[in-house]
Amino acid sequence: MRALAIVGALALAVSASAGDRVVREMTPERIREAIALGEKGKVSPYTDWDVWIGRGGVDASYTTPFLRVALLAKEAHMKYSHLDPAQIPAEALEPVVEVYAPAEVNSDGAPRSVSVTAIVLMPPKAKSRDQAIMPLFSESRDETYGNAFGATTSAKGMVARFRIADWREGAEIRIVRGDFEQKARLDMEKVK
Repeated sequence: MRALAIVGALALAVSASAGDRVVREMTPERIREAIALGEKGKVSPYTDWDVWIGRGGVDASYTTPFLRVALLAKEAHMKYSHLDPAQIPAEALEPVVEVYAPAEVNSDGAPRSVSVTAIVLMPPKAKSRDQAIMPLFSESRDETYGNAFGATTSAKGMVARFRIADWREGAEIRIVRGDFEQKARLDMEKVK
């Protein structure tokens, strides 16, 4: 499941408006749809690191219940197996968006890294930092990076989980690394 956090994208209850493209409930029909997508091996563009989160780009990725099921199906397919819906772990179906932000690494010379210290969502049109939506859960992840010359550096990435209801068009993801904050508006065109 941790490997799934490294990938990225969104899904659950499709409607006509862009803000409602996120699948809100993983019904048996949605599970079959996600498995079919994964078995085709075409989970992209939902897992494209070049897309990242939002317009303007934030060095992070995310998964949703729909995407997590599609990724599990793709993983099974790559092993010449089939994902049975009964095999899907309950945590993959949780109605949360899981955001993964790696540490920042600069490698001009000896590698240097900066840990992620916070991931928050700002609601659409928020005017104050007091309006930040804190994650339901967040956890630092130890990461070690190296270069071709054998130098290594360690830092902490972060995984944060947010309610699907908070993940909507116009909201802004903010990721803090050291004293630098990345911001990007959520682009629901990339949402399944």
